[in-house]
Amino acid sequence: MTNVIEAETKAQDYNREMVGNRYQHFKGNIYEVDHIGVDTRDLALVVVYHEQYHPFLIWCRPLEEFLSPVDHEKYPDAGQKHRFEKI
Repeated sequence: MTNVIEAETKAQDYNREMVGNRYQHFKGNIYEVDHIGVDTRDLALVVVYHEQYHPFLIWCRPLEEFLSPVDHEKYPDAGQKHRFEKI
């Protein structure tokens, strides 16, 4: 049960920090974070977000991936350091 409480606490912290903020994907699109959730399978945190110009298309990806650095070997021309950067 402690793991659930830890996941909830972390999710609350990230919700306060990220929800409502806009982030630019390294390929250029702008997204707004709607919520940080908890995956039922492994209690990993996930980001729920939508594209600025398509608010009804909801995306979800692991928080770790959302905050990860860009693979500059695969995308050598990427101008950002991270996959999504707060704007």
